[in-house]
Amino acid sequence: GKVTVQENGDSIKIKFEAKNPFNFLSLFNKKNLTIYIPENYDRDMVIASGSGKLSFSGKSNNKPIHLKNLTLNMSSGHVQISNIITDYFKQDGSSGYVEIDSFTTKKGSFNMSSGKLAVKDYSGQVEAQVTSGQLTLKMKKLSDSVIVKVNSGFATLDLPANADFTLNGKIGSGTISTNFSLIDS
Repeated sequence: GKVTVQENGDSIKIKFEAKNPFNFLSLFNKKNLTIYIPENYDRDMVIASGSGKLSFSGKSNNKPIHLKNLTLNMSSGHVQISNIITDYFKQDGSSGYVEIDSFTTKKGSFNMSSGKLAVKDYSGQVEAQVTSGQLTLKMKKLSDSVIVKVNSGFATLDLPANADFTLNGKIGSGTISTNFSLIDS
C-alpha cells in the first residue's frame, strides 16, 4: 500500500491507499496502519474512512481522549470509536457499520443513509437521522434533548431507568413502542 503524510499549517493529513484493491490476492494480505496521537492533543480531528476497518480509542473508559470537535465521515466499512470526550461530534455515513462506546459530548449529530449504527454508554445531546438501516442508542446519562428521525428502518432508544423526559412521537407508518410507563398529557 501507500501512506502519504501532508502538513499544511497546523493540519496534518494522513492517507492510506491499498496497492491494488481489485487484486484478488490482496483479500488475504491484510494491511494495518497505526497512528499514535499525542496524549495532550485536545483540538479538532476529522476521520474519513472509505472502506475497511478503522478503530479510534482513548486508553480506557477512565482515561478517554479529550477533543474539541470530532468529525467522522465514512462511505462503507466498519468503524469503532470509544473512550472519547468532545464538545461537538458529527458523524456522516452512507453505509457500513459504526460502533461507538463510552462517548461523552455536549452535542452529537448522527446521519446514516443505510447500514448499522450502534451507540452505547453515550452522554450528551443527540440529533440522529437514519434514512434506512438500523440505529441502537443506549444513553448513559440523559442531560439534554434527543431527536431521532427514521425514514425507513429501525431505531431503538435505551434511556436510563431514572430518566425524566417528554416523548414527542410521530409516525407515518410503522410503530412506536416503549417499556416505560408513560403518562399521556
